[in-house]
Amino acid sequence: MIRSEIARRNPDNLPMVLTGDFNILQKDSLIVDFSKVMKNARVEAARTDTLGTFHGWGKTSAIIDYIFYDGFTACKSYKTLVDTYAGKPYISDHYPIEAVLEF
Repeated sequence: MIRSEIARRNPDNLPMVLTGDFNILQKDSLIVDFSKVMKNARVEAARTDTLGTFHGWGKTSAIIDYIFYDGFTACKSYKTLVDTYAGKPYISDHYPIEAVLEF
């Protein structure tokens, strides 16, 4: 469904970014297969981490949030943002993630 929506919305194959909570682990066949369509920033980045993105308010750790991209020359860095905000260890049950893409 995502692949057909990308084709419909981006017929000119312009650079694009897809982010989200996919609720599936990196080794799931859906993520492995989709990584053939768009690049996984965590995997492709020159500097990356292996931290979980979902923590369930400090109770667990799993990588289920992703940044995929296509049409950029490189991903310079990927980071899971585990900083404290306003004195709080968690602002959500997921950590924010960021990627620096080079065009």
